[in-house]
Amino acid sequence: MPAYPAPQFSRGAGWRRQRPHVLAAGLVLATGLALFGPNRPAEATTPPAPEQALVVDSQRTVLIGDSISKMGRNELAVLAPHWTLDTISGSRVPTLQPRLAQYVKDNGRPERVVIALGTNARFATKQLYLDAVATLPRSTEVVFVTSYRNRAHVSGHFVFRMKQISGWMRSMAEDSPRTCFVPWREAMLRSGGRLLYDGTHPGPTGQRLWADEIVATVETCR
Repeated sequence: MPAYPAPQFSRGAGWRRQRPHVLAAGLVLATGLALFGPNRPAEATTPPAPEQALVVDSQRTVLIGDSISKMGRNELAVLAPHWTLDTISGSRVPTLQPRLAQYVKDNGRPERVVIALGTNARFATKQLYLDAVATLPRSTEVVFVTSYRNRAHVSGHFVFRMKQISGWMRSMAEDSPRTCFVPWREAMLRSGGRLLYDGTHPGPTGQRLWADEIVATVETCR
């Protein structure tokens, strides 16, 4: 015979024995536990899992960049060996959409796109970036790498254009979900451009920093 629990008491103004119908309910509950087992789990609705960020070294990640990316690609390949690194020296923003289309044709839809075009500012417009990103599913993670040229090496026009393009990237990241920007420009401003051997292209230390900044941004992009 199963052992039933002793009658329970409730706290009120002193201790009082439970009423008979409460005791009966307790006996029914105890009988159910004895028949079906005390550890039988109750049905529960599993809450939806939180949205997961892509792993950094996703095979479905493509970086599209220019000579800065080409110089830093070896450092980046150490941190993200499975990325596709499409780096062409001297390439400009109008090449972004056709290069992205070529990647899709060869590999299928990417899960993440890192856009490192803007240092060669001729013909660059914000709409060109927007048009390229619009070809991607909304679930695609987009990461922009801001641009920098040191004023000691280039004209004021180039300095203005780097600031303008980086501003577009920041605003697109702020306005769109799953879109972020790598603060390369900000890092170079803090260093005074000392990591750039010609005011634009990074030396060995700068190349490592460039790769580190990209990976650090990707790790926190949601």
